[in-house]
Amino acid sequence: MNLANEYQKKNLTTRNPNNDIINNGSRPKNFNGDNLGVKQYLELLFLNIYRNIYNSEYNGETFSVSYPPKGCAGDVATNASFCISKITKEPPFIVAAMFTEILKDDSNISSIEIAKNGFINITFTKQFWLNQVLSIENNGEKALELNIGNNEAYNIEFCSANPTGPLHIGHARGTIYGDAMANIFKSCSY
Repeated sequence: MNLANEYQKKNLTTRNPNNDIINNGSRPKNFNGDNLGVKQYLELLFLNIYRNIYNSEYNGETFSVSYPPKGCAGDVATNASFCISKITKEPPFIVAAMFTEILKDDSNISSIEIAKNGFINITFTKQFWLNQVLSIENNGEKALELNIGNNEAYNIEFCSANPTGPLHIGHARGTIYGDAMANIFKSCSY
């Protein structure tokens, strides 16, 4: 089965002169990934492509975006094809092939490949990474904040020096690590 022909039969997209995918909800016009993290950018792309291909909203498990295994090409790897195949009952490799066919023309992706069994390895353009850095610079500390903690309270104990004993370098290390962890939790809304 020729996946490219199968994709063309579904007639999912039309292209503008800039070769960006613009129709049928695969991604919004002028969508360049600015002010979005890498994972959020990929989630939006995959969810819009899913909606476009299958004419329904995706309600499966959240897919991961991580570094590719050592020796594999790409900036990031995702298991999206496995998560989607659980819903569509299509093999992950077929799902990956359909999605990579669409994603290869994205202006923020310089290369994309299907790894073993259907993992998708993606390499972004230098301009995409520059936009990510500029977004962080323009938004300051807010760019690095995550709202995942739901203001849940945690107690981090990181320095328990014995008041009757001498202080040593281990106490300083614990204080530094603990303070860093507390700042990370705070920026994640804990």
